[in-house]
Amino acid sequence: MRQITLRGYIDDYLADDLSHWLAFYNGSQEPVVLEIHSPGGSVIAGLRMIDAINSQPFPMHCKVNGIAASMAAIIAMNCKSVSMTPNSHLMFHELSTIAFGKYSEIKTELEFMDSLMDKLTGIMQKRFKQSNEELKTWLEKDRYITAEKALEMGIIDSIEGQTEALTKEEDMN
Repeated sequence: MRQITLRGYIDDYLADDLSHWLAFYNGSQEPVVLEIHSPGGSVIAGLRMIDAINSQPFPMHCKVNGIAASMAAIIAMNCKSVSMTPNSHLMFHELSTIAFGKYSEIKTELEFMDSLMDKLTGIMQKRFKQSNEELKTWLEKDRYITAEKALEMGIIDSIEGQTEALTKEEDMN
C-alpha cells in the first residue's frame, strides 16, 4: 500500500506537499495511507487538503501515529477509514481566531467563522453521528481522546500495533 506522511503544522506549504504527492499517485486505484502526526494548524489549508483528498479516484485511509490535533483530526475524520497506534491521541476543539478592527469587520469575521464551524462539524458528522449543534456544544472544551476511547466512541475503525488489532466490532473488555 502506498503512503504519505503528514507531519508538523498544517499550513499552505504542507497542503502543497500533499497535493503534489496525490498528483504523483493519481495514476492508480491502489489505496493510499495518510499517516498523521500533527498539532493542527490553519483551517483554510486543512480544507484545501480535504478537497485534494476528496478529489482522488483512490481511497484514502488514515493512520494516526502520535497526535492528530485540531485541523489534523478533522482531516483524519474525512478519510475512508481511520486507525490509530495504541499510544496515539486525537484532539478536537472549537474554531479559534484573532480578530481586530472595526465592529462591522469583526462582525463579518464572526459570520465567516460560523460558516467554517458548520463545515468542520459537517465533516465530523460522518464519524460522530451527532447533530451539528451537539458537536458545536461538545467542541466548546478541548477534547483529548485516546485510541481506546476513539474506538469505543466509534470514530476510528481500528487500533494498530497491538498483538491482536482491536476493531470497533470487537468487545473492548
